[in-house]
Amino acid sequence: MLKTSTDYDSACMEELQWVAGKTFAKDSIRKKRAGALAAGLVLTVGGLGVFTWTRAWWLLVVCAVGLLPLLWSIFYYPFTGWASSRNLGKDRMPCDFFMEKRAILLTQGKVREEIPYTQCARLMEAERSIYVFLESGRGLILDKSNLMGGSVEELRTLLQEKTGKSLEWFGRRPAGKK
Repeated sequence: MLKTSTDYDSACMEELQWVAGKTFAKDSIRKKRAGALAAGLVLTVGGLGVFTWTRAWWLLVVCAVGLLPLLWSIFYYPFTGWASSRNLGKDRMPCDFFMEKRAILLTQGKVREEIPYTQCARLMEAERSIYVFLESGRGLILDKSNLMGGSVEELRTLLQEKTGKSLEWFGRRPAGKK
């Protein structure tokens, strides 16, 4: 039986933000990043431009403040991944997933839930994890590095056969590249 465990650390959450930003939350994230980028550029470039003309030193503070949204926009995924992981708190518990005959068994602490493969709406893969999105809107993050009882290729095959869905690649690098 294939089994994996997912710890929701900042690297896991960063990849989740990346997948969300390329799929179901694409427009929302693009608008946030574009707004922050525009605000950062206006404050930074505008502040520097006016400073060179007036020599008002307080405008350098405006430029420094402008760097914050600018950097947030550029490094959006690492920042939001870190923040998401931090919001989960120190008491976060890893999730264990067991690939059974008719369902994925999820256990997290005292919680135990069987999720039939037929509830899968979409399968996605990135460098670190395979994502199983359910018809209910929920999702499962299956960490490939903690896989036991078989290979990643066996997990891919099992999920595709049981769900009847194709696995879509949404990683940063082409599939199979390190």
